[in-house]
Amino acid sequence: HSERDYTLEYYVKRRISLMEQMNSDPADAEAFLKKHRGLPSVRKYLVQREIAAGNINRAMDLLIESKELDQDKNGLVAEYSDQLIGLYQQAGNTDAMRRELWEYLEWFGDRDLQHTEQYKSLIPSEQWPAERDRLLALPSMQSSKAELLDREEMYPELLAWLLNDRGGYLMDRYADKLVKRYPEEIRTFYLKELRNQMNCAGNRNRYRDTAA
Repeated sequence: HSERDYTLEYYVKRRISLMEQMNSDPADAEAFLKKHRGLPSVRKYLVQREIAAGNINRAMDLLIESKELDQDKNGLVAEYSDQLIGLYQQAGNTDAMRRELWEYLEWFGDRDLQHTEQYKSLIPSEQWPAERDRLLALPSMQSSKAELLDREEMYPELLAWLLNDRGGYLMDRYADKLVKRYPEEIRTFYLKELRNQMNCAGNRNRYRDTAA
């Protein structure tokens, strides 16, 4: 089924490109687009056409519709949501932008914290600590939690997060910053890591001797 969809998408995109190059009859072109409107590539084309024509609201409506139609395809939904955020910003609709940013963060997280920074810029400073705590609690944000704690200078929380079985690879990123504030805790952490590695090496050697 998916292979057929990809093939259809490919030929529809080729047809759209050819129609543009050949200045096809507008009525024929519209009939073709209407027939294949269920395909993401057609709706993406229509969104770009509306944006180019300055019809931002119509482009937004298409993106909202596309989020619903393609809700089982996370990559596409993230793409539509990201476009919506940009269009809401362009239109000066900060309420809609804030809601869309929260939905994006809730579903997809934020590896580089770009959307988190956008979201923060729309929140009154006195409300931000509560909103930040909501973000930090999201399952989708756990992979970037340490980075957010660092940016927010929440060092006690960052230390606790890293000490909670996060592994040395993550601690290495923040150790230089944390060791000035928590020298004993960082020293203890790395001593424990070293002992664990030595024990693992010893176990591997014993296993090798036994197997031989």
